[in-house]
Amino acid sequence: MSNDLFEDHRNLLEAAEAFVVMLKQEPRPTISELNRARMKMSTLIRRQRAAEEELIFGPLARGGGLGKMPHLEPFVQELMREKVRYSDHVRQWTPQAIEQNWNGYVTAVEGLLDGLRRVMKDEQSSVYRVVRGLSPAFAESRAARH
Repeated sequence: MSNDLFEDHRNLLEAAEAFVVMLKQEPRPTISELNRARMKMSTLIRRQRAAEEELIFGPLARGGGLGKMPHLEPFVQELMREKVRYSDHVRQWTPQAIEQNWNGYVTAVEGLLDGLRRVMKDEQSSVYRVVRGLSPAFAESRAARH
């Protein structure tokens, strides 16, 4: 991860969009190619979550910031719903399930991408701006200057 969460968001979105493009290719990617791409996406998402926990949500929780900022509660609830949705997606869409319903999988991935875009937009417009003063590490990052 870079020291710029906005840049990280752009990189994650670009990778997710490239993943959807790959899914729509003819001929379809092999299951081996698909699994490699899924692992890459999973790694990027885990890294993003870890960076945000370190720079944003950890300091917010430790400083009692979430309780002092009830206007962020809808965003936090949406973020949690998207995390659960992603976890459910991974459990549901095994390689066998994907092979049996490729088009359904593509549609499900496009839905996740829409959710990712929405969460990132909301996060950048509300959360990142609020936490600048709560997290010294975040305040020092390039993301805080956006």
